[in-house]
Amino acid sequence: MIAFDLPVRNYNDLVLRRKALNGVFGGHSPLYLIVVFLPPLKEKWLKQEEEGIYIKKQAFWFYPKNEDKFSQNAKTKRIFVSVENKVNLEFFDFVFNLNPD
Repeated sequence: MIAFDLPVRNYNDLVLRRKALNGVFGGHSPLYLIVVFLPPLKEKWLKQEEEGIYIKKQAFWFYPKNEDKFSQNAKTKRIFVSVENKVNLEFFDFVFNLNPD
């Protein structure tokens, strides 16, 4: 697990969209957080070529659970992102099929 301090407003937006997807507030679009950990030197993780830009480090996704509640914290909410939740081709298949559970 990766501990990540997220601004409380962003966390609450994620929870709101989860509840909206479940029909609590009406709505249909899930909202995922993608966290990319990058070293300070961009040369270590970023490569730009004519065909495109390549990012060499891993990214992980977070999606609140059904039971997650809005945070009343003043500034941040600590979340825990599973290292199993890698952003890869399967993630995009999963997301674009709109099947978050």
